[in-house]
Amino acid sequence: MAVTQHLTIADIERNPPEGNWELIKGELAAVNPTSYRSARVTARILRLLDEYAETHQLGDVVGPDAGFGIFPDENTLVAPDVGFIASHRIPPAADQEHFARLAPDLVVEVMSPSDRMTDALRKINLYLEAGVAVVWLVEPGPRTISIFRPDQTPRRLAGDEIIAAEPVLPGFQMKVDDLLGPAPAPASPPLT
Repeated sequence: MAVTQHLTIADIERNPPEGNWELIKGELAAVNPTSYRSARVTARILRLLDEYAETHQLGDVVGPDAGFGIFPDENTLVAPDVGFIASHRIPPAADQEHFARLAPDLVVEVMSPSDRMTDALRKINLYLEAGVAVVWLVEPGPRTISIFRPDQTPRRLAGDEIIAAEPVLPGFQMKVDDLLGPAPAPASPPLT
Protein backbone atom coordinates (compact mmCIF):
# COMPACT_ATOMS: atom_id res chain seq x y z
CA MET A 1 0.00 0.00 0.00
CA ALA A 2 1.49 3.33 -1.09
CA VAL A 3 1.43 6.22 1.33
CA THR A 4 1.05 9.71 -0.13
CA GLN A 5 3.20 12.33 1.53
CA HIS A 6 1.28 15.52 2.30
CA LEU A 7 3.53 18.54 1.69
CA THR A 8 3.15 22.16 2.67
CA ILE A 9 4.21 25.23 0.75
CA ALA A 10 6.85 25.81 3.45
CA ASP A 11 8.19 22.26 2.87
CA ILE A 12 8.57 23.04 -0.83
CA GLU A 13 10.35 26.34 -0.12
CA ARG A 14 12.84 24.58 2.16
CA ASN A 15 13.43 21.57 -0.07
CA PRO A 16 12.05 21.93 -3.61
CA PRO A 17 11.61 18.71 -5.56
CA GLU A 18 13.39 18.26 -8.87
CA GLY A 19 11.60 18.82 -12.15
CA ASN A 20 8.47 20.78 -12.99
CA TRP A 21 5.55 20.48 -10.61
CA GLU A 22 2.73 22.21 -8.78
CA LEU A 23 1.31 21.48 -5.35
CA ILE A 24 -2.42 20.75 -5.25
CA LYS A 25 -3.88 20.32 -1.77
CA GLY A 26 -0.54 19.11 -0.46
CA GLU A 27 0.20 16.63 -3.25
CA LEU A 28 2.81 17.15 -5.96
CA ALA A 29 1.44 17.21 -9.49
CA ALA A 30 3.88 16.80 -12.37
CA VAL A 31 3.83 19.53 -15.01
CA ASN A 32 4.86 18.51 -18.51
CA PRO A 33 7.42 20.44 -20.53
CA THR A 34 5.80 22.49 -23.26
CA SER A 35 6.13 22.43 -27.04
CA TYR A 36 8.30 24.91 -28.89
CA ARG A 37 5.27 26.71 -30.35
CA SER A 38 3.54 26.97 -26.97
CA ALA A 39 6.73 28.28 -25.34
CA ARG A 40 7.13 30.85 -28.12
CA VAL A 41 3.52 32.06 -27.71
CA THR A 42 4.01 32.23 -23.93
CA ALA A 43 7.16 34.34 -24.35
CA ARG A 44 5.38 36.70 -26.74
CA ILE A 45 2.37 37.21 -24.46
CA LEU A 46 4.66 37.66 -21.46
CA ARG A 47 6.66 40.33 -23.30
CA LEU A 48 3.62 42.23 -24.62
CA LEU A 49 1.80 42.24 -21.28
CA ASP A 50 4.97 43.21 -19.40
CA GLU A 51 5.66 46.11 -21.77
CA TYR A 52 2.09 47.36 -21.37
CA ALA A 53 2.02 46.99 -17.58
CA GLU A 54 5.40 48.66 -17.18
CA THR A 55 4.62 51.54 -19.57
CA HIS A 56 1.38 52.28 -17.69
CA GLN A 57 2.81 51.47 -14.23
CA LEU A 58 0.04 48.96 -13.55
CA GLY A 59 1.95 46.21 -11.78
CA ASP A 60 4.21 43.20 -12.32
CA VAL A 61 4.08 40.48 -14.97
CA VAL A 62 5.82 37.18 -14.14
CA GLY A 63 6.53 34.05 -16.11
CA PRO A 64 6.05 30.33 -15.61
CA ASP A 65 8.70 29.99 -12.91
CA ALA A 66 6.76 32.10 -10.37
CA GLY A 67 4.92 30.10 -7.72
CA PHE A 68 1.65 31.37 -6.25
CA GLY A 69 0.18 29.95 -3.07
CA ILE A 70 -3.39 30.62 -4.16
CA PHE A 71 -4.79 28.63 -1.25
CA PRO A 72 -1.98 28.69 1.35
CA ASP A 73 -4.12 27.01 4.03
CA GLU A 74 -4.82 24.14 1.62
CA ASN A 75 -1.19 23.96 0.40
CA THR A 76 -2.04 24.71 -3.20
CA LEU A 77 0.85 26.24 -5.14
CA VAL A 78 0.53 26.86 -8.88
CA ALA A 79 2.77 28.34 -11.56
CA PRO A 80 0.75 29.95 -14.37
CA ASP A 81 2.45 30.48 -17.71
CA VAL A 82 1.92 34.24 -17.28
CA GLY A 83 0.65 36.08 -14.21
CA PHE A 84 -0.09 39.76 -13.64
CA ILE A 85 -0.28 41.33 -10.16
CA ALA A 86 -1.65 44.87 -9.81
CA SER A 87 0.67 47.44 -8.20
CA HIS A 88 -1.35 47.72 -5.00
CA ARG A 89 -1.15 43.93 -4.46
CA ILE A 90 2.55 43.33 -5.10
CA PRO A 91 4.08 41.60 -2.06
CA PRO A 92 6.53 43.64 0.05
CA ALA A 93 10.20 43.24 -0.91
CA ALA A 94 10.95 40.91 2.04
CA ASP A 95 8.11 38.57 1.00
CA GLN A 96 9.34 38.40 -2.59
CA GLU A 97 12.05 35.97 -1.51
CA HIS A 98 9.26 33.37 -1.11
CA PHE A 99 6.36 32.08 -3.15
CA ALA A 100 3.66 34.74 -3.37
CA ARG A 101 0.78 33.95 -1.02
CA LEU A 102 -1.87 35.44 -3.30
CA ALA A 103 -3.74 34.84 -6.52
CA PRO A 104 -2.69 36.91 -9.54
CA ASP A 105 -5.19 39.38 -11.00
CA LEU A 106 -4.73 37.96 -14.53
CA VAL A 107 -3.54 34.48 -15.47
CA VAL A 108 -2.60 33.19 -18.92
CA GLU A 109 -2.35 29.45 -19.49
CA VAL A 110 -0.99 28.31 -22.86
CA MET A 111 -1.96 24.82 -24.00
CA SER A 112 0.64 22.44 -25.36
CA PRO A 113 -0.10 19.24 -27.30
CA SER A 114 0.78 17.22 -24.16
CA ASP A 115 -1.82 19.09 -22.04
CA ARG A 116 -5.31 17.73 -21.41
CA MET A 117 -8.25 20.11 -21.60
CA THR A 118 -9.84 18.58 -18.50
CA ASP A 119 -6.70 19.41 -16.49
CA ALA A 120 -6.60 22.96 -17.89
CA LEU A 121 -10.27 23.57 -16.99
CA ARG A 122 -9.73 22.16 -13.49
CA LYS A 123 -6.84 24.57 -13.00
CA ILE A 124 -8.89 27.49 -14.36
CA ASN A 125 -11.60 26.71 -11.82
CA LEU A 126 -8.96 26.80 -9.06
CA TYR A 127 -7.81 30.21 -10.27
CA LEU A 128 -11.34 31.60 -10.34
CA GLU A 129 -12.13 30.18 -6.88
CA ALA A 130 -8.95 31.82 -5.58
CA GLY A 131 -10.08 35.23 -6.83
CA VAL A 132 -8.31 35.63 -10.17
CA ALA A 133 -10.33 38.25 -12.09
CA VAL A 134 -9.45 37.15 -15.64
CA VAL A 135 -8.01 33.89 -17.02
CA TRP A 136 -6.97 33.48 -20.66
CA LEU A 137 -6.67 29.95 -22.03
CA VAL A 138 -4.56 30.12 -25.18
CA GLU A 139 -4.67 27.32 -27.75
CA PRO A 140 -1.79 27.94 -30.21
CA GLY A 141 -2.87 25.17 -32.62
CA PRO A 142 -6.31 26.57 -33.49
CA ARG A 143 -5.03 30.10 -32.61
CA THR A 144 -7.81 30.86 -30.15
CA ILE A 145 -8.03 32.45 -26.72
CA SER A 146 -10.85 31.63 -24.30
CA ILE A 147 -11.57 34.23 -21.64
CA PHE A 148 -12.82 33.10 -18.23
CA ARG A 149 -14.18 35.43 -15.54
CA PRO A 150 -15.97 34.61 -12.30
CA ASP A 151 -19.71 34.04 -12.76
CA GLN A 152 -19.60 34.62 -16.54
CA THR A 153 -19.86 32.34 -19.52
CA PRO A 154 -16.43 31.85 -21.14
CA ARG A 155 -15.84 33.59 -24.49
CA ARG A 156 -13.63 32.18 -27.24
CA LEU A 157 -11.90 34.62 -29.57
CA ALA A 158 -9.82 34.19 -32.73
CA GLY A 159 -8.32 36.05 -35.67
CA ASP A 160 -9.16 39.76 -35.84
CA GLU A 161 -11.32 39.67 -32.70
CA ILE A 162 -10.09 42.00 -29.97
CA ILE A 163 -8.94 40.65 -26.64
CA ALA A 164 -8.96 42.96 -23.63
CA ALA A 165 -8.19 42.49 -19.95
CA GLU A 166 -10.52 45.04 -18.36
CA PRO A 167 -10.55 46.00 -15.54
CA VAL A 168 -7.23 44.35 -14.68
CA LEU A 169 -5.15 45.99 -17.43
CA PRO A 170 -7.16 49.12 -18.30
CA GLY A 171 -6.90 50.05 -21.96
CA PHE A 172 -5.08 46.90 -23.09
CA GLN A 173 -6.58 45.73 -26.40
CA MET A 174 -5.08 43.66 -29.16
CA LYS A 175 -6.21 41.43 -32.01
CA VAL A 176 -5.87 37.76 -31.10
CA ASP A 177 -3.66 37.13 -34.16
CA ASP A 178 -1.37 40.01 -33.15
CA LEU A 179 -1.09 38.74 -29.58
CA LEU A 180 -0.27 35.21 -30.73
CA GLY A 181 2.23 36.34 -33.37
CA PRO A 182 2.75 34.99 -36.86
CA ALA A 183 1.17 31.66 -37.69
CA PRO A 184 3.71 28.89 -38.21
CA ALA A 185 4.65 28.28 -41.84
CA PRO A 186 3.26 25.08 -43.31
CA ALA A 187 5.66 22.17 -43.37
CA SER A 188 7.76 21.94 -46.51
CA PRO A 189 7.42 18.78 -48.58
CA PRO A 190 10.39 16.44 -48.23
CA LEU A 191 13.13 16.76 -50.84
CA THR A 192 13.32 13.88 -53.23
